[in-house]
Amino acid sequence: PWAKWQPNAGFSKAEPWLPMPRGWDSLAVDAQDGSPGSMLFFYQQVLALRRRIAGMLPHHITWLPAPNGVLVLERGRLTVAVNFLAGPVELQLTGRLLIATQPLARYRKGLRTLPANTGAWLQNGRLPGGFL
Repeated sequence: PWAKWQPNAGFSKAEPWLPMPRGWDSLAVDAQDGSPGSMLFFYQQVLALRRRIAGMLPHHITWLPAPNGVLVLERGRLTVAVNFLAGPVELQLTGRLLIATQPLARYRKGLRTLPANTGAWLQNGRLPGGFL
């Protein structure tokens, strides 16, 4: 949805082929703009981080061992872990947490705990100029 208080949440002037759920416009871009807790703000942060680090990363990725329902990959000094499970998972991952989809992605005794349905980006080691 694009605009709060607009027909079809500003998505289309024509009647959409799928109905718009009641309250859908509360998730519109203009409703989320400037709200630090919004999904829009999170995606803006992720995209800005990606722009900053993309040129410092190799083009290839390496898949790391992970339990079923979890994906872990390395791209140079960046590790990405995604937990698709309904419960938390502990992974043996090191590195500085750059960003995560949930506020809690803690690190303790060599294990990183990712809550259910959570993704996290970690910086491993240093790059010239660092990531941030």
